[in-house]
Amino acid sequence: MAILALVFGILGILFLGLLFGPVAIVLGALAGSRGSRMGWWGLGLGIAAMTFSLAACGLAVAACGAAAGL
Repeated sequence: MAILALVFGILGILFLGLLFGPVAIVLGALAGSRGSRMGWWGLGLGIAAMTFSLAACGLAVAACGAAAGL
């Protein structure tokens, strides 16, 4: 489960953070609560993936608004 959390966390950083991030967070929390260190890393990567994705969405909306003259 911890390896899956890491894989989904890395995929979230690279591709679809809003899709893979929550999966990595849940799997990482489950694996971390069972004593796996890699699980906590997966949880952290999931949080980072969601944060980066939300920031990128915010920047894209701001850029579109600036381009439209709002």
